[in-house]
Amino acid sequence: MRLTLTPPIGTIGAFTFTPPFDTLISGDQEFRVTAVRNLLELENSGEKPFDTIYKPVGLTQTEFKDDLDNDIPVVVFSTTGEEYFYVPSNRVLSIPKISGVKYQEMVLAISLGNIPVAMGLDVIKDIIIDDVKTVVGIDSSIAIVPASAIGLVDNLKHKEFEQLLEGRKSTHKSYRTKYTEAMESLDEKLVIIASLEKYIQDNFVPEETQ
Repeated sequence: MRLTLTPPIGTIGAFTFTPPFDTLISGDQEFRVTAVRNLLELENSGEKPFDTIYKPVGLTQTEFKDDLDNDIPVVVFSTTGEEYFYVPSNRVLSIPKISGVKYQEMVLAISLGNIPVAMGLDVIKDIIIDDVKTVVGIDSSIAIVPASAIGLVDNLKHKEFEQLLEGRKSTHKSYRTKYTEAMESLDEKLVIIASLEKYIQDNFVPEETQ
């Protein structure tokens, strides 16, 4: 008989599970214990725990009966996305890792509204990538994701829209491109200054030596 580990309701963290539940649920995912159910009560209430909990993961009728005979509780876990998982408490291997730092994938979504399909977005992509790296320190990637069906806009309105955008633009280059160009220009000027300084040193004769 396996050791039964029943975490308290309300416990939040990353749990680990014995096979076969370990392959279905990531050990790094955060769960909340929302309930602890009695296996016999589930069976008597017609919720068919063998068909819904044991059979889908490959556990046998014999294993189910052993848990039923030993009055094994069933722990109900929920995710932040409101998904629920039922795991017999003797399949819970460890309590949450409470010393870690919570991580979650984040996506910055920017709506540009309806724009011409052929409009180039490389510059704005470069600017956003530069800003994210400068402010957050993360090398990010950007994907262009269409958010609506394609519609047709009258040619005259399209021209008016283009003129409006052109008048609002304040940059046509990313900050990285501007920085690279500025450094190249500075290097060229430094070379000229160094040449002028050398010329002066080589050709300037102090008055007292004349």
